Order: sequence, then C-alpha cells, then structure tokens
Amino acid sequence: MLDHGFSTDLQLGDIRGYTLTKELLLKRMASIIAAIVLTVVLASPSHAGIGVAGRAGTLGLGVEVTQSLIPMVNVRGGLNWFNYSFDGTESGIRYNMDLKLKSFTALLDLHPIPLLGFRLSGGIVFNQNGIDGVTDQIVSSINIGGQDYTESGTLESSIDFKSTAPYLGIGWGNAANSRIGIAIDLGVAFQGSPQTDLRVTGSLASAPGVQSSIQQEERELQDALDGFKYYPVLSVGLSFKITP
Repeated sequence: MLDHGFSTDLQLGDIRGYTLTKELLLKRMASIIAAIVLTVVLASPSHAGIGVAGRAGTLGLGVEVTQSLIPMVNVRGGLNWFNYSFDGTESGIRYNMDLKLKSFTALLDLHPIPLLGFRLSGGIVFNQNGIDGVTDQIVSSINIGGQDYTESGTLESSIDFKSTAPYLGIGWGNAANSRIGIAIDLGVAFQGSPQTDLRVTGSLASAPGVQSSIQQEERELQDALDGFKYYPVLSVGLSFKITP
C-alpha cells in the first residue's frame, strides 16, 4: 500500500474516454451553482446577513460565502483547492505522487438553536480531487501483479472521484450573523470508491502478459480503496459578516 495511505483500483479504459467530459460537466455545474448563489445574494433583502470565510481542512484551502435565507437557515457556497507532492511506495515500487484537491461546495445550514453557532449541514460537494503518480524510469526490473518484468518504461497511476458527492455534517459558526467568528465543519462526503487508472509506457507496455498483470494489480488495489467511499471533511477558519 502507499506510504501515505493512498492506493488505486484501476480499471483500464474506465476513465480515459470520460475524463474530459467529467471535467467539463463539473465546470458547468459549478458555474450554474455559483450563478444561483450569486443571484440569491444579489436579490436578498438589505437586512439579510451575508458573510465570507476563509478556511483550511481536508478539502484544502478554501473561501466561502454564506447567505441568510430565513431565520435559522443559511445557504453556503465555497471553493477549495490545494496541491501537494510526495513520494509513495506500492509493492516495492516508488512513485512520485501529486495530490490535487479542487472542489466546490453547495450547502444548506440549519441553526436549530437561535443565536448559537451550532448548525446541521447538508448539500453537495462538486469534486475534482485526484492523485497522480509516476515511477522513475525502470532500468532493472519491476513486479506488477506478482509477475516480474525487465523491460524499460514507466508505470503511471491516477485516482479520481465521483464528480458529485452528497454531504452531511455538523458545524459551528454563522458568518451571516456574527461580525467575526470561528467557522468549524465536521462531516462526511459520500463520494463512492475512487476511480483509478494504471498505465505502462515504453517497451514495458508491449511486454507479453503485462495487461493481465495490470488487471491483477488493479484487483488487489481495489480492496484497499473501499475506505475512501466516505471522505472525512474537517475544516477550521475565520468568518466575517460583510453586511450591517
């Protein structure tokens, strides 16, 4: 398994033909949601509270806007991003990994106790998070799916997630009501099992039996990915009310 807890299930061809379509769909959906949130903000009564927050957490670094709809109910929209590179080892193979966090959140908050910051939250995470990995050039031998290969080349992997993930959580803070406050969220994004892809390059790609070995490697890695179905969302930040 990867040293940092990342691994892949890889079904060849599952992603190659759909990556661009998924990215375009995500961008369009995020644009639509952003337009709706902006319309709500611009059309809101002058007395309605509007706040902004900056935060850091398991979705990355983010900013969000909170709009009061009716007493005790707010709507939130946020953008999150973060990139991080690290080395990971899988089955004795060392990868150069790139973690790419990018998501848009559209949430509805219920504050069941007036004048207190506690809230119940639900909504959708529009998810473009992913992890890419590539080995150094193979010059000796490599074991893939239990089979040794001596051909030269590289082994590449990618992990993607469902483009939309339902979210449920709890939190503290009301950016639409408090001039300055703490924003805390704790919840779960139900993103399903990661979608993964494993590829080989160079003469290794044409080695006899390599595709069967890749499929075996994928099956073994799939078992280790089940825990990523439920992605923990934890974030902490500061909020500011921008309306009187």
